[in-house]
Amino acid sequence: MTYKQPVKRGRGRHELIASTLRSIASRGLHATTLRDIAAGAGLSLGSTTYHFPDRAALMVGALEEHVTDTERVIAAADVISRERRDARTDGGVHSALTALLADRDRVLIRHELRLEATRDPEYRDLHVRSRAVVRRIVASALRAEGQAVSDAAVNALATALEDAAIEAAVDDEDPASFTAAMTTHLDEVFAARIAG
Repeated sequence: MTYKQPVKRGRGRHELIASTLRSIASRGLHATTLRDIAAGAGLSLGSTTYHFPDRAALMVGALEEHVTDTERVIAAADVISRERRDARTDGGVHSALTALLADRDRVLIRHELRLEATRDPEYRDLHVRSRAVVRRIVASALRAEGQAVSDAAVNALATALEDAAIEAAVDDEDPASFTAAMTTHLDEVFAARIAG
């Protein structure tokens, strides 16, 4: 019999959000239950309502945290690239772009949010922020490669990369294979843009 490690005091909210995001990535937003989330967090079902009034508030809270965290990563990458004058440095815009598009869970969470935004206005602002983050990092990567950056070019490339990520997620359920495929794809896309 295995026992779960107890969750440290004060970490319940964080554990619930992390469990919610894992569940959204693996099951989808609508198939995620409070029972699954609590079990994944190593907490009691009652602890979900201690931290969040209901399932909807937990979903929005977790997705808000996900988008805010992604915005922080992208902002830090921009700063690192500017300071080091090298977009390909560790932590720079290319690393952030890879983290955004080559992490299967992040891709699936973003697309679940995108779909839910079509049904529920409460998710629309989060989706708009999420979409803006992707476009911002694509624009930064293009700028770093000395490419012309127009809204049309950024939107087209961001859409193509997002579509490629979803297709790769369909083809590759294994996160490591997905990451390898998307990393190769991103390298090829930017090599082609530099050459062309």
